[in-house]
Amino acid sequence: MAAILEMISASERTNKRSSRPERSCELCARSAKIAKTAYEIGYDVVALDFRIDADKLSRTCEMNDIHLLIQSARAKCAKKLLARATIILESSRIELPRSLLKSFDLIAICPKSEAAFKQACTTNDVDIITIECSQQLPFALHRAPLLAARKRSACFELSYDMPQSTSKRHLVSLAARLADACHGKGVILSGGNQILSPIKAHELAESLGFISQPHLALHHAALRRRPTWIKPTDLGLDDIIFADDESIQKSRASAEKSRRHQIKKRKRFLYETQHHATKRKEKKES
Repeated sequence: MAAILEMISASERTNKRSSRPERSCELCARSAKIAKTAYEIGYDVVALDFRIDADKLSRTCEMNDIHLLIQSARAKCAKKLLARATIILESSRIELPRSLLKSFDLIAICPKSEAAFKQACTTNDVDIITIECSQQLPFALHRAPLLAARKRSACFELSYDMPQSTSKRHLVSLAARLADACHGKGVILSGGNQILSPIKAHELAESLGFISQPHLALHHAALRRRPTWIKPTDLGLDDIIFADDESIQKSRASAEKSRRHQIKKRKRFLYETQHHATKRKEKKES
């Protein structure tokens, strides 16, 4: 963490004025205590992260234990707390149970091999692809899977939560690779066990050559979880993942009202067109 703080101080010297992002998000709090701390230091949206091995997804008992932990953490937190599942994937195949997709607000995959990385980039239900920065990756970040993930609006996540003995060169090189391949879009900078303030996290992302955009992951998750008739503009970015049943009903009523208005407008246009055509024909015959 000392190396990370050094990078932030260097960024502060370069950019004298650094503004706080309008809506700050921390999508990788590893415990309820850290999530509570994140809210206290100024984050607007916080997600509690649960790391699950891919081969344990089908074990009902362990999933039930995780659900109890989520309920307990939400009871202790005064604000709305999102639940995130980070799946540790080593093979090239994965099946995400419907119960998992329904229980968690965000779905992330942490690939441990090149085959797992390609699978994560092409799986539609995956919102975030986590890239480990604590050590050198055992695979290369090829452009084709990166572009495939961005085409379906998935995001890539880098974490600044690294041991002090780890060199920061892995984080710098991975950030440069992702910023270049993704044109600076869809890259998230998260904490984990240690969380920086929103301003310092923003400054760190800028020093790495990109702007962290966690709201894009929330956007992708909202479109994945909500019915197809709901557009992003119907809910608004502020309510995109927090919409309850009442908000969805209001959005549905608004969409239905707009649809009926368009049908009525179309019928009136056809009637007027036909009416004018009939009048022209009668005038011509007379």
